[in-house]
Amino acid sequence: MYLFDVCERTFARVPVVAERFRELLRNARDRDSMLVVADEMLIEIETRAGSDRAGNVRMRIHELLPASETEESF
Repeated sequence: MYLFDVCERTFARVPVVAERFRELLRNARDRDSMLVVADEMLIEIETRAGSDRAGNVRMRIHELLPASETEESF
């Protein structure tokens, strides 16, 4: 749900990008596919909103993942 919220807030002024990420998130059926979408979103966030914003989102994703999974991702 966090990634959907980030998508809506970050890409509200770019409906085509928002819709693309919403669709990718809806189709992400497991942890790995969701993290692939998160990586793509982080790249787009960095391009549009800067590295500080992307870093904040990345940190929050780490906080939301269980400790053992956080070590494996990103």
